[in-house]
Amino acid sequence: MKKKVILSAAFLLLCIAAALYLLDAMHHRKLVVQEQATYPAFSLEEMTNQASQIVYGTAVEREKTKIIKIPVSTEFDTDDTNQGKLLEESVTEVKIQVEELIKGADHQENAIVTYNESGVRTLQKGNKVVLFLNEAGFTWGEQGVLRVTDYNRITTNSYDDEKTYSLSSFIEKIQKFKSDE
Repeated sequence: MKKKVILSAAFLLLCIAAALYLLDAMHHRKLVVQEQATYPAFSLEEMTNQASQIVYGTAVEREKTKIIKIPVSTEFDTDDTNQGKLLEESVTEVKIQVEELIKGADHQENAIVTYNESGVRTLQKGNKVVLFLNEAGFTWGEQGVLRVTDYNRITTNSYDDEKTYSLSSFIEKIQKFKSDE
């Protein structure tokens, strides 16, 4: 009986020691916060109107991922006394060889545009895409990065228009939205 009590007490102490060790180990672990960007749910027409540039092209180069620091302030006016708070964002620049300029400056046909990939499925060299870009070269998440298949088919992933098009009919639809502006 005495042996049973000693073994039970030893087991209980071992369990307590293991729990304390795990709590301490979890407390000293590096905290990693996963971010998920949130974008407005644009229809295809709204995204067309919001984009400063819409291009169809092929990814020709991927740069190394880098971390950019974005200044953040809760103050209305930012000055030297309230600066210093930064958000970090991972960005990978992808060079796109423009095959067709759907919206934007006319002189950029057959140019290379830079798309700043952040928070969307990665593009690989050779992928064909239609990109809806803002002035900084970013999209509105996945809804602004439309992949073109080997059969020149494109599926929109905007919230009110889940449909597959041929590339030419998709471009015609975008052109129609532009003419309605």
